[in-house]
Amino acid sequence: MVKKRISLIKLLFSTLIVISMFGCVSSPNGTIYGVSGEQIVPPNMVLCLAIPNDASFEGYTYINSGQRVANKVNSSLSDYYSIIPLGYNENIVSQCREIESEFMIYPEIVHYEDRATGWSGRPDIIEVKTTLTNLKTLEKSSFIYSAKSNMVASGLFEWGNAAPCSLLGQKYKSQVLSLVKGNAPNTYQAPGRQE
Repeated sequence: MVKKRISLIKLLFSTLIVISMFGCVSSPNGTIYGVSGEQIVPPNMVLCLAIPNDASFEGYTYINSGQRVANKVNSSLSDYYSIIPLGYNENIVSQCREIESEFMIYPEIVHYEDRATGWSGRPDIIEVKTTLTNLKTLEKSSFIYSAKSNMVASGLFEWGNAAPCSLLGQKYKSQVLSLVKGNAPNTYQAPGRQE
């Protein structure tokens, strides 16, 4: 009986250690909507990435949130395009044209809530409208990605506090790539790679 209790305590302790190792895990429930327009940016082109301003919610500004969102876009596209990041401002279109970019991608942070989900039970929320603009014709195509952290998974695994931009996972990255390449099958090869 004592050995069973000790074994049960060891199992419980081991389980807690494994759970704590998952620290800042966010499990997103993401939705893509508002898809409009379709453009195809040929591979290897210079693509201007407009870094969004940092998000704010209830009077609090989330420092570097704009850069983190831009990093997600960059990592989605950098194997196929030459990405030049520039801070978003009122002259961004002319600045992108100065670096001889024909296209600009802008991931605008529409909503951003960073909650201590593991402790509060309130989900992190992010909503990003990602727009691709042809700088010659000003034609635009875009989509909106909205995600909430999964409260059950966060309650079990999120002992730290993952930032809402961690909810921009593979589903978001794939949609960014589809926005820029068009809805064509993934036939582009990354520069310098041969399959």
